[in-house]
Parts: sequence; structure tokens; C-alpha cells
Amino acid sequence: MEYIGAILGHVVPIISEASKSQFGLISLVALIVLTIVLLFLYLTARTRPVLSFVLALVVILLMFGGVVGLVLSVDVGKPAIVYDADMLQRLQNVSFKIPHLEDTASTDYELLDGTLQRQPNGTWHERQEKPRGIEVVYEYKQTNIVAGKIDYRRLDDTVDLFVDFPQRKICWRERAPPRGTGEYRCPYALVSFE
Repeated sequence: MEYIGAILGHVVPIISEASKSQFGLISLVALIVLTIVLLFLYLTARTRPVLSFVLALVVILLMFGGVVGLVLSVDVGKPAIVYDADMLQRLQNVSFKIPHLEDTASTDYELLDGTLQRQPNGTWHERQEKPRGIEVVYEYKQTNIVAGKIDYRRLDDTVDLFVDFPQRKICWRERAPPRGTGEYRCPYALVSFE
């Protein structure tokens, strides 16, 4: 169900981006006209069933071409969703997946769940699922928001964390000088946010 929600969440940005090019506008108009023709064929199917069926197949194939044209007219060099700072400021929940190597002698990974949730007091709780159903909770404060990225720091100042929305990843590093290398590790994959 999350996949359908993710696809439907990208429909409006794709249409708005596609409407900026001539090819995209032609594809949008063609899809609207073909939808009307398909509706007309459905309503007249009783009088000429064979002709309506053949024309409906042709219209469906043309609609498929219109969708392909619509997608091809979008500039894939830039993200379809703009992650501006105002939108990121309103976030309440960020979900991600954590890879866990089940056995050091194997390459089998288990994907565990994790979330960052805004709390009423303004802090964020990171919940990480661990093997065998154990859950660990860490508390963070938000330190910076720029377009496409939010920075967090643990309340005990031991870990920095950032969420990179366009690249759909979450990275962390230890901050304590004796233990920390200062390099970010990016093992977490961003799944959804609201």
C-alpha cells in the first residue's frame, strides 16, 4: 500500500513538471481526449460491440503512449519534489530501513525499521528496531534545516545525524573526539515521511 501512496504522491509533481514543456502539454491533452473517447466507446458498446472493443484497444494503447510521453517529457535531472525548508519544518515523522547483517559468516541482511518522530516538546525520538524485537530510543534536537536536508544532534552531544531527502538516505557520525572519526556513515535508507 505504501508503494501506491508513493506513486500517487508523485503524480501532481510529474504533471506540473511535464506541463512546462510542449511535448508534455501535448501528452496531457492527448490523455484527456483519449479518456473522453474511451468513455464514449463504453457508452456506445451495446450498439456496435466489436467496433467499440477494437477502438477501445487502440485508445488504451494510445493512452499508454501518452503516459510514456508524459513521463519522458519530465526533466529527470532535477527532482520532481522540491524539499524546501518550510515543508521540512512541518514534518512529524520520518521512516527508514536499517540493514542488519544476521551472521558475519553470511551476506544475508535483515532490514529493520526505524523512525524519527517529532515530540510535543520540540525534540525528536529516533526509534530503532534491533534483532529479536528489541527497540532502542534516542533523543535528538534539530540543529539545522536547509532545502532537502535536516540536521539533528543527540541531546548528549555524542552523535550527529542528517536526513538527505533528495538522495533518500540518513547518515550519522560520532562526535566525541576519542571515539569519533568525524566521517559520516550512511547505512539507512529513507522510506517515507509525513
